[in-house]
Amino acid sequence: MIRVAICDDEPHQLEKNKAACDAYFTNHSDIDAAIFPFGNPNDFLDKIEKSGGFDIAVLDICMPGISGIDVAREIRKRNDKTEIIFFTSSDEFHGEAYGVKAIRYLHQPLVEAEFYEALDNALRLVSAPSGKKIQIFGESGAIHGIEANKILYVESFRTYRMVHTLSGSYKDTKRSFGVLLEDLNKLYPDRFVSPVRGYIVNFDNVIAVTMEGITMKGGETVPVKSGSFRKLRDMYLDYLFKKGV
Repeated sequence: MIRVAICDDEPHQLEKNKAACDAYFTNHSDIDAAIFPFGNPNDFLDKIEKSGGFDIAVLDICMPGISGIDVAREIRKRNDKTEIIFFTSSDEFHGEAYGVKAIRYLHQPLVEAEFYEALDNALRLVSAPSGKKIQIFGESGAIHGIEANKILYVESFRTYRMVHTLSGSYKDTKRSFGVLLEDLNKLYPDRFVSPVRGYIVNFDNVIAVTMEGITMKGGETVPVKSGSFRKLRDMYLDYLFKKGV
């Protein structure tokens, strides 16, 4: 699911931007999207803190208390890969918008063609190989959008799955082991495999496959099912061959 946030302190403009966003995704019914409107930038930042980041953020720059530029800086501090689209009535913030890596700087009032072009660009970036994300549903309603290609391996426990990435670990309390494996392979076919019951590994982040276990880029070792080493090794070599390594 693509998570889109819209933040504007002007109720009329917020409603107009959301309506345009709704119309865009209605015309792109193949994209599963959820749109979250915020009339206050602090509410938006609180939502990020509690439930994880967004794939796309549509921000008004001129807001009282904390500007859209400040909000974008907070997003970048989290290292979120959020694609940011700014709306403003002035050119004075153009340089600052560039500094927080916004993809578009649009003038109000909203011009639908320009806005839809910006959304097209944002979705291309979100769907790029380096940007394919999976939502991890943690405890207390937390949602973490992480890049699937940064996953090292997954451990399955009775009531949750622990997803280990290059930058940290996340608990998924919603999916079963089988559903998580299926979802990962929808994003990257043949990349995620289960070498032994209760584990999923990302072939792209494997250093070596031996009878003693699978060594990951982070230095961890994932066990291999007894008697399945040769089959797993052949699968790994086939993956590397297809990848062109």
